[in-house]
Amino acid sequence: MADHHFKKAESWQELVDAHERWMGDYNAQRHWAHQNKEDGRKSPEAVLGFYTGVRYHLEDLRHAFFETRFDRVLDALGYARLMHWRILGHEALAKREVALWLSSDALSVEHAGEALSRYEVEYKPGSRGQASKLIQVRRPELFETVHRLPQPRLFGLEETLGEDGWLKAIKLEGYAPRKIARPQALQEVLFPCLEALC
Repeated sequence: MADHHFKKAESWQELVDAHERWMGDYNAQRHWAHQNKEDGRKSPEAVLGFYTGVRYHLEDLRHAFFETRFDRVLDALGYARLMHWRILGHEALAKREVALWLSSDALSVEHAGEALSRYEVEYKPGSRGQASKLIQVRRPELFETVHRLPQPRLFGLEETLGEDGWLKAIKLEGYAPRKIARPQALQEVLFPCLEALC
């Protein structure tokens, strides 16, 4: 803040205004690094203009950098299974493929790029030799979509059962370890006469 542009600022708002003026002046003035450019773009604002860059949506950046994608097929009731949890996607999309995007604090369910639902999660990534764990799934948020049930419900589940009555994320029991099947009794020799002859 010792820079001469900010010396006269006496309040936070004056400091913010001085900073905006400085940014505008710096971006609009001719810059030494661009003095030999033949395309006429001499300032940082002209070089880094809106039309020369590609802008990405926040959701696309999240998907690209820190989320894990799982492909699942919804069951007959519209749920997908993920790490010992049944997660509601959408009832109207039963038996259809969906993408589950899992980050450190959120899980979203999408079909053909359209968000169906989102949940807050507590997630523990796996380390060497240990599997990842989805510890808790809470605060479901179901989105309005163009997908409709072929048979409308007779009553609204939210209104009848309340917010906590209709389970949108269900914790399942872990898989039981398989037991090795041992024979109940030893099988008798099929042809005892042949053994006696040999």
